Amino acid sequence: MITGDIMDNAPCGYLVIDERGGVIQIDNTLKNWLKYSDEEKNAKGLSIYNFLTIGSKMYCETHFFPMLQFKGHVKEINLELLKKTGETQPLLVNANFHRNNNGIKEYVCILIDITHRKLYEKELLLAKQQSESHLKELQEINEGLSQFSHTVAHDLKSPLKNILGLLQLVDNNEIASSKEYLSIAYDQGQEMVEMIDELLAFASSGNKNQPFEPVLTNSMFESLNNKLEMLLQKEDVKLHCPKTNFTITGNLSELVRLFQNLVENAIKYKKWGISPEIHISITQTSDNIIFSVADNGLGIPTQYKKSIFNPFVRVHKDYTSIKGSGIGLATCKKIVSAHQGEIWVESEVDKGSTFFISLPL
Repeated sequence: MITGDIMDNAPCGYLVIDERGGVIQIDNTLKNWLKYSDEEKNAKGLSIYNFLTIGSKMYCETHFFPMLQFKGHVKEINLELLKKTGETQPLLVNANFHRNNNGIKEYVCILIDITHRKLYEKELLLAKQQSESHLKELQEINEGLSQFSHTVAHDLKSPLKNILGLLQLVDNNEIASSKEYLSIAYDQGQEMVEMIDELLAFASSGNKNQPFEPVLTNSMFESLNNKLEMLLQKEDVKLHCPKTNFTITGNLSELVRLFQNLVENAIKYKKWGISPEIHISITQTSDNIIFSVADNGLGIPTQYKKSIFNPFVRVHKDYTSIKGSGIGLATCKKIVSAHQGEIWVESEVDKGSTFFISLPL
């Protein structure tokens, strides 16, 4: 056994135990780790099991002592020390069997504190998980971009081909009057401009680098009414906004765009001969503020309730008189996701839709 200053001042724990785990000798370093009083550490009958966690006790029974008895030594065994305060400390244990001067079996254990190494391992594991998560996000983004670019190219080429065809007819003098065809070409060009504007809005929305600040819902709805004033009058829309004022954290312009898209969507898909009526309400839970935007429009078939938030999905594409690109709700989803929230819809065909947005307090 080691004695004197070497044992008392060793940077590692030193422990001598008998075959049953009873403590024969213990150094000051291990005493300090345990935070036991000197009387407790020197008390007779103290066992190694007194300062191990339940998991480490089980490991000692099933692996540590059987390996010591079979091989005579163990190297780099991980155990957890249980302090008097209830805290735990990870240890790396090396142990060897020998017989003392009286021929009695003893096990000499060197215990090394690996707290910092465990923290480093956790940091490495977290970094790996984050890296894998970011890689998965990038893969999903790349797949989305591929699909997005294909759809954009297709949707933009269609009106462009129409324009080029009409101009070709005019150039070849194959029509008596070009005014009507030029008007059609103009409408097609205008449709392309609107789609490009919506694509730019979609691309710029949900930017996580945009500043977040406290936003009063009353101010948000006031800005919404100002933006939509002319459209509401033109379409004879009744828009009901809540009077109760809440504070949420977010980007004001993005949040206004979110509700603007939902209201414009409700107006676009109104029922024929019925003035649109839209109700916005707010409820609060312990963790979230939930907005609802309810309309009396055409409604959405059940099978489209999830896909409508994907780019270029148009549920009512059979209604040729309704212009749209299918980007508005995808933009809403991006904005809500950037605010760490969720968006979903409940709807019934010919009875209207209610969009729900849940944002964290």
